[in-house]
Parts: sequence; C-alpha cells; structure tokens
Amino acid sequence: MLALRSRSIFKLLLLMKFTIALLLLTTWQVSAKTYSQERITLKLQSVELRTALRQIEKKSTLRFLYNDQVISSQQKVDINADNALVMGILDNILSETQLTYKVLENNFVVITQKDFVIQETNKRE
Repeated sequence: MLALRSRSIFKLLLLMKFTIALLLLTTWQVSAKTYSQERITLKLQSVELRTALRQIEKKSTLRFLYNDQVISSQQKVDINADNALVMGILDNILSETQLTYKVLENNFVVITQKDFVIQETNKRE
C-alpha cells in the first residue's frame, strides 16, 4: 500500500513538473514576438507624417518619439499597406525624407534627421 501511494505521489509530481515546463515554454514563445514581426493594415492618402505615425501607433505596439521641429507639417505621405510589416511601412514613408529611425527598448522608436544619427554613431566608435 505504501509503494502504491508513493508511486501516485511520484506521478503527480512528474505531472506538475511537466505542466510548469509547458507553461514556461509557452510564456517564452509569446514574449519572443518582436516589433519587427508585427503586421498592420493601413491606408492613408496625402496625410501629414505626424498623422501617419499616430495611426501606426494606434494599430501597433510602437510608440514614436520625435522633435516637432524635425518633422515638418508640410511632409505628406501615402500608405497603402495590407498586412504589412510595420518596419517596412516605416522604411517606406521615411525613405524620401531626411529622417531615419532607431528602435529602442520597450517598442519606442526615435525619429531623427539622418545626419544627426550619423554623428551620434561616429561618437561611439
């Protein structure tokens, strides 16, 4: 009787260990999703760049940081994205400007002038 009971306890402990391992693996899989894999659908025509960035913020987990003086209200962009990668959309809308971006932790994206980023990069070397 004692052997049967200890065997049942062993099975129960083994099942608990397996359950914990499965939960940990699932949690790690979910947290492994990164901003670069995020996809959105967005259609905008001739809108200010600021408006486009706000719309991307609403549909994604990214948050944009920029100086108002850097982003001109005259800059108009078109976006026709259907289930497109967010980073691809950003590359597209910033390609014809003098702006670039850098992704920081916690899904923050800093938008700066291209020459500013180059100066910052050179200082670190």
